[in-house]
Amino acid sequence: MELLQQVRPTDSPQTNLSHLKYGFTYKISQELEEQMLLIKIFLKLLEDSQGHLSDDQQLEYLQMIQDSVHQMTQALHEAIEDFVAETG
Repeated sequence: MELLQQVRPTDSPQTNLSHLKYGFTYKISQELEEQMLLIKIFLKLLEDSQGHLSDDQQLEYLQMIQDSVHQMTQALHEAIEDFVAETG
C-alpha cells in the first residue's frame, strides 16, 4: 500500500498526517505479523521434533528463524525510511 495514495489535496494537513500514520502503522504491522508467524511455525517444528531431527535439520530450521528475524528487521527499516521520505 503506497502511503501517499492516502493523501488528498482537499484534506487538512492534520487529516493527511493521520492517514499517513495509519498507513505506516498498518504496513509495519502486516510485515511484522507475517514474519512472526513464520518464526512461530519454525519454533513449533523444532519443539515437536525434538529427538527426531538430525543436527543438520535443526540448524536448517534455526537458519530459517534467523532469516525471518532478518527480514522482519529489514522490513521495519524500509518502512521507516519510506515513511520519512514520504512525509518529508
